[in-house]
Amino acid sequence: MREEVRVDKNPALKSISDNFIIDMLDARIRNNFPLGDKMKLALNCFKPKKNGLELIKDNSTLFQFNEMYPEAAQQNNYALKLNVNSTGILEMDQYVLHPFVRVHVVDLNTNKYLAKSDVTQPGVANKESVNFFKLEKEAKEKKPLQSPVDFFLPMSTKMYDMRVKGVNFCEWNEEFIINEKIQNLMKPNIILLFEILEFNTQLVVQDSGLLN
Repeated sequence: MREEVRVDKNPALKSISDNFIIDMLDARIRNNFPLGDKMKLALNCFKPKKNGLELIKDNSTLFQFNEMYPEAAQQNNYALKLNVNSTGILEMDQYVLHPFVRVHVVDLNTNKYLAKSDVTQPGVANKESVNFFKLEKEAKEKKPLQSPVDFFLPMSTKMYDMRVKGVNFCEWNEEFIINEKIQNLMKPNIILLFEILEFNTQLVVQDSGLLN
């Protein structure tokens, strides 16, 4: 029988709807940039600095949801279904063997994950939970802190083993449904981020610098 682990609710965690400013030049972030990006930052030190979020906000939207889908915009019973199909040809890498895709729903107004309009409803899965770990210098163990799932958790596909077919592209063909009114998702400040990630136990064991 699995032993239930009790976790403390952390009142210090801010609401997901609170605004948060990301400093991309923070040393904790910048030190993990690839060497090429560090060199570009050094060469462009005299140019006005703009982070990635500012560049995204400056781009105008290609279409307005209300204009393209007027019927769905007037009703409250539409949700969003995402299809993650496949990739094009990927660059060959000996460490990339079974990639997967992770999708994030981000609100550019808060620079955080999108907050749910109804926290009592599941967002992307029937059972959702999230815990944070507070690291204390003198503590021997990590202390879990429970947080309410008031935002849309990231979604991940299964891993695609490219060694089975001997190809350098992936085919997932998976669907995700975001349980939120479509009007709250199709806004200029809401973006979907798609990451292609790899889980390589060998690099974890070796504590390789490639993990950065």
